[in-house]
Amino acid sequence: MFASRKEAGYLLAKELVKEALGRVVVLGIPRGGVIIAQKVASVLKTPFSIIIAKKLAAPSNPELAIGAIGDSRNSLFLNKDLVRSLELDKQYINAEIRLKMAEVKRRRREFLSGKEIDLSGKKAIIVDDGVATGATIMAAIKQARNDGAKKVIVATPVISRGALRRLQKEADQVVYLQAPRIFFSVGQFYDHFSQVADEEVKEILRYNEE
Repeated sequence: MFASRKEAGYLLAKELVKEALGRVVVLGIPRGGVIIAQKVASVLKTPFSIIIAKKLAAPSNPELAIGAIGDSRNSLFLNKDLVRSLELDKQYINAEIRLKMAEVKRRRREFLSGKEIDLSGKKAIIVDDGVATGATIMAAIKQARNDGAKKVIVATPVISRGALRRLQKEADQVVYLQAPRIFFSVGQFYDHFSQVADEEVKEILRYNEE
């Protein structure tokens, strides 16, 4: 159990010290992952930014992710087993992809205002406050590689065992503090797990620029 995202970020940073060598960029997943990523970058003394991916929602359940995507088609991750079981057609999937790609581009402009960090030839450490299904992180990994990252590390305080197995196949490395056998939601592993607003993310990014 972690007291807060900041505490979890500090503990995670201690596990990542050896990864701070070379050309490294820490990338937070908005929203909650940004708080942890800022702490990690502060401890490691590395550049910090965000990487955005959006879940592709099932038509019958907006909370159910059938996949995720960044701001390019090459970042697409689809849970093919789930797509088959829900009998989703290409028309629905393509419409959802277009919708979410547009949302990613909009949020990227809103948060970064054209101040993206160049990942070419760098080691990207993608940070979130917890990983349940891994869909969003899968798309973020693909996006980071599309943006030129030579190595992609996923770092999170807590991760489900199913997501861990999937991400270990996609990322160069997965660094985590806990992989519990029983995993219902990320929030169950924090004493304090309040919602993070867009304005808080923007404030963190503004502070980081100063």
